[in-house]
Amino acid sequence: ALLQDQIRVLKTNVDELAGRSFLSLRLPAPIPRGDSELPPLHIGPDQERAYLAVEISLQRVRTDSTRYTLEVVSSEGQSIFKTDLTGSQIQAKVEESQGILFLPLPARDLAAGNYEVRLKPASGEAPPSLKTSFRVVR
Repeated sequence: ALLQDQIRVLKTNVDELAGRSFLSLRLPAPIPRGDSELPPLHIGPDQERAYLAVEISLQRVRTDSTRYTLEVVSSEGQSIFKTDLTGSQIQAKVEESQGILFLPLPARDLAAGNYEVRLKPASGEAPPSLKTSFRVVR
């Protein structure tokens, strides 16, 4: 009975996610050699949200009260998504979801083009701890 309940929940989750765009990114990621090698996030015309599944290595994050800013920025420098988290909050979220942070992004704010995901100390004094890029295709 427990297994059947879990299967039913998984099927419901899959049905709810059908038609939504997902892109899985790894931080830190290999540096692409050109725009054509950036992982694509496909967004349909009627979509309200797109989702990034960001795999984060905790080796580059201090898992204490150090504050970090996680941000998605367009190639023109426009911030699309931004949140502040402590290292311990990042650790908890990553451990809870087996190494993944899920970022819901407003699809209307994602024009076709290149974007960067950055995780940096909130103090702004240091370069990003982690960063990677992707491109939106419409």
